[in-house]
Amino acid sequence: EDLQAGDLCTVHPVVRTQEGTGRPYLFVNENMTACIIGLSEADSDALLSELFSYLYVDVAVYDHDWRRGDLVVWDNMALQHARGAVGEGARTLQRVTCTRFTYLEQYPADTVGEDLHNANLLVAAG
Repeated sequence: EDLQAGDLCTVHPVVRTQEGTGRPYLFVNENMTACIIGLSEADSDALLSELFSYLYVDVAVYDHDWRRGDLVVWDNMALQHARGAVGEGARTLQRVTCTRFTYLEQYPADTVGEDLHNANLLVAAG
């Protein structure tokens, strides 16, 4: 059975802390972020729109010009990634995840407790 929009959902903080540097960063994106929990729909939409206006300025976007043999490596906690339209023809993709730990072992602060009412700026993504 096909998944419908909204079937999968996760809740996590809007702002996270980068483990290596201790610096805060935004953990929202236009493709997956649905709303900010605890705000009205209008306030959530307005805040997300403002956050996205900072995240997606031209100087912050890298658009890779793919050529045969290219390999691109990134840190998922340091940047966002997406793709544009896929052209005609076959393509081969491989994903490699390099870690000894599960996601929650690496980022225990992302564990959201049962009481979401006391959480500050949680995002629902699906």
